[in-house]
Amino acid sequence: MTESPALFIKTVGDSSHPPILFIHGFMGSHHDWDQDIDTLSLQYYCISFDLPGHGQSPPMPTLSLNDLSQLIAESVIKPLQTPIILAGYSLGGRVALSITSQYPNLIKECVIESAHPGLDTSQEKTLRLTLDQRRSEQLRSGSFKDFLMDPDALFWKVKRSSRY
Repeated sequence: MTESPALFIKTVGDSSHPPILFIHGFMGSHHDWDQDIDTLSLQYYCISFDLPGHGQSPPMPTLSLNDLSQLIAESVIKPLQTPIILAGYSLGGRVALSITSQYPNLIKECVIESAHPGLDTSQEKTLRLTLDQRRSEQLRSGSFKDFLMDPDALFWKVKRSSRY
């Protein structure tokens, strides 16, 4: 296991094997990938980490998706000195898509689960920004129950998923 000032990083397997980087979703941690890593670490060098403010990684000032992608590329991917496989779930999938678009030469393959590349219209973006600001305030105030049970957030999920 490795700890950097920015991210908690865990590695499993032989570092001479092809590397896979696992990126968990919102409110998750590197442990979300433990079962996959148990199996894949026989043939791959498995790397998982905790996103900022999750698991064992400290919170960081607000990062854009591009800044977060750069942090991960600089602190986790580039030191490997070989193209990697990315696996991302939900928020981790969005991060994986961002890394892949910014650093295509560092990525061999990318596996995305339950992630969407972004909102299409300015109206959707405005509605989402309003919701995200409210939910951010709920998190800062420490009201996890309110955050998790917010009916508008549940409506947003149902409304978005019904389009696909």
